Amino acid sequence: MDDPSRVLYICQNPSGMDTIELLAEKFTDITFYCVTCNNLFNQSVSIPSAKNIHPILLSIPELKTGFYGLSNLSRLRRIRQAYRVFKKIKLPNFDLIIYNNDGAFQRMISSNFGCKKVMLLDGVLSGNEHSLNVADLKTKLLKFVYRIFPENKNFYLPSILGISNPDRILVITKHCRAYLQKNSIDVNKISVIGFSRLNIENQTVPNKADLRISRVVFVAQSFLWHGLQKFNCAMLLEIKFWKKVCLEMGLHFAVKPHPRNSKSDFNDLKEEIVFTSESDNIDPCTLYIGMSSTYILERHKLGYGILITRSSNFFKTVDNMFYSSEFPI
Repeated sequence: MDDPSRVLYICQNPSGMDTIELLAEKFTDITFYCVTCNNLFNQSVSIPSAKNIHPILLSIPELKTGFYGLSNLSRLRRIRQAYRVFKKIKLPNFDLIIYNNDGAFQRMISSNFGCKKVMLLDGVLSGNEHSLNVADLKTKLLKFVYRIFPENKNFYLPSILGISNPDRILVITKHCRAYLQKNSIDVNKISVIGFSRLNIENQTVPNKADLRISRVVFVAQSFLWHGLQKFNCAMLLEIKFWKKVCLEMGLHFAVKPHPRNSKSDFNDLKEEIVFTSESDNIDPCTLYIGMSSTYILERHKLGYGILITRSSNFFKTVDNMFYSSEFPI
């Protein structure tokens, strides 16, 4: 792949924007045009102020609820509305497009440009790469349906991994690569890059051999944003349980919200909760608790203690993880 000079990035989450900011710092001769989807998905992602990062704002009405709380038809209408706004924006030709998933909006935009496409999957992909289950059968059926519809009409079909046919897929662990292989994605397209958005080499945790855990942080998930009310209720029960355990053991307890959480997501707890932010999480005596997530993986890589709930594949994911300081575009 030739060195790009103009890159279009379709921003899906804050962590993806962190990666783009690192790339912009490293490759100052590349201009990054970043499509912000804040109004489209009801999220808050800040655009870095680097000289070679240019925001592309979508002027559509702001959502009052999470995108996945909408009906399927309402989602499609909103995506179509955002796409029409995007089409009216005068843009240069691009050498490369980067996006974080195969969503309808991403597929619509990338189909407008005849350039290379890179999918940056910077999250944890869950699933057992050796078993056949209902999800596998659903994927096979969807792939068959995709072949029936012309390419300019399949944006409205449910998304499946790799359906946008990117030239390169970047993942954070070897387990993620195996998961994609199981889904019939060409292994030659997949590169394991580790946590490119973290300057892990510059972050160290003191030797904990003589340290005792004095603080517990529960890492929350954005279930309500995704319209998963039952999962959010289960998470709140977990938070209550761990807060009680920590109180009995004399440990400090706090909750780290997901970037897509709002404090109202925790109102049903009906009790006081201490919230912690990214900048607060530097105490080597901290234990992190939560289901498998990118943040938990990062804490593990940095040497912190972790405890995983509701995930059988997580430790396989950890064992197959490595960090690379390179970002092979």
